[in-house]
This record gives sequence, structure tokens and C-alpha cells, in this order.
Amino acid sequence: MPKNVAQARARESLDKGRRLSPENIDGLHLLADVVVSNTHDFACAKRILESALSLDPKNARSQHYYSQLLSGMGQFDLAFQHADTAIAYADAATRTFVLSNLGRPRYMAGQYDWVLTQYKASDRDASLAHFYRSLAYGSLGKFSEALSEAKAYLSGDPARDAGGLGMVALAYANAGQKDSARALLNELLQRDARGEHVVEYRIAAVYAVLGEQNEAFRWLQKQIDDAEGLGSWLVC
Repeated sequence: MPKNVAQARARESLDKGRRLSPENIDGLHLLADVVVSNTHDFACAKRILESALSLDPKNARSQHYYSQLLSGMGQFDLAFQHADTAIAYADAATRTFVLSNLGRPRYMAGQYDWVLTQYKASDRDASLAHFYRSLAYGSLGKFSEALSEAKAYLSGDPARDAGGLGMVALAYANAGQKDSARALLNELLQRDARGEHVVEYRIAAVYAVLGEQNEAFRWLQKQIDDAEGLGSWLVC
């Protein structure tokens, strides 16, 4: 089934589910994600999550998803306020989930020192902590440190997540280890050829560092065409 058809059907099913159970907060979370995936309509997704918050302002996941969405809209100060609220209301399991995802908005906001210090203190050895510390070091031009964090991330990712591989390939490329970067890049290209999920903007970034600008722009265009869900922001 074509991806756009599958997404449209998913949204239709979620819409029907919401009408049957309008106070299903988990359903609202899913619907907001599908809206961003299908239409890139952040304003609509924002209203959906605000509906969830109106039903239960103390729902930590609603606060967290709202924070993530606001980050994608560039409203960082408000996003961080809702992230703090999510932590305040979270139970133990949800708190771990929220803390492990704090790095992305801070990285997006250019708060690299926060990523390297606060993230480390709250979740030192989590895979996402290594992931975003690598990106933060790279943004600061500290490519050796970025590569060390990337390797630490990869050692804890036996499934070899596509986004993670793209990040590690970028770290190798920035560190001047182009053969290693290309090996990982080729693995991602093979996955794409098989129809498997890849993160296009990370592939574009690797090509850019390798000096292949035409390929970089081609993959950026693919990202624009295929962007999906609350995690599809190019600035990441």
C-alpha cells in the first residue's frame, strides 16, 4: 500500500475513534502525530494536544508531546516550561521517558552546553544522551569528542537504528574518517533501496560533509516530500 494512502487511512481511523471516544487522551496523542505526518499542519496538531491538556492538565505525556511540538514550531521557551511541567507530573516510568527525550529540543534551540552538562547529569548513559551529545559536540566543532559519543551510542544500539546510523556516519565524516562514513552511508542506502525506513536529512548531512552537494540537496528534498510525524524537523 502506498505510504500516503496508508497515512490517510490511519488518520481516518483515528478520526473515527476520536468521535467514538472523544476523551481518549492516548488517541489524541496519536491523532496529533498523524496530522503532522500527513499534512504537516502543526497548528492543527497543537489544537489537538491542547484538547488533551484540557481533559487532564496533569497528564505528563500530554505535557511532553505538547513541549515537543512547540519545539518543532520554534517556541522554545514555552516548550521548556511544558517539559518542566511534564517532569513535575510524571510517574517513575514516564519521568524516565521524558528525561530521555529532553535533549532534542535543547539541541534544536542551540543550547549545546545544556545538552553536554544537564543531559549528562540526568541521563548519563542513555543512548539518546550519547546521541545528542555527539550532535552537540559536532555543532561546536569538537569532532573527536563527537565521534567518541557516536561510538558509545552505536555500542548500545544492536538494532542499528537508521537515525542513529546517520548520526554516527556524520560523526565519522566530520572527523575526517570518510571511509567509515561511507560504509555506514552505503548501509543506509541499501536499506532505502529495500524500502526500509531511513532518515533522509541525516543522509543529506553526511553527503554535505563529504562534499557531494547535489546528493545532499536531493536527499533534503526527499525529506521534505516524505517528512513524517512529530520527529520530522529538519533542524534536528
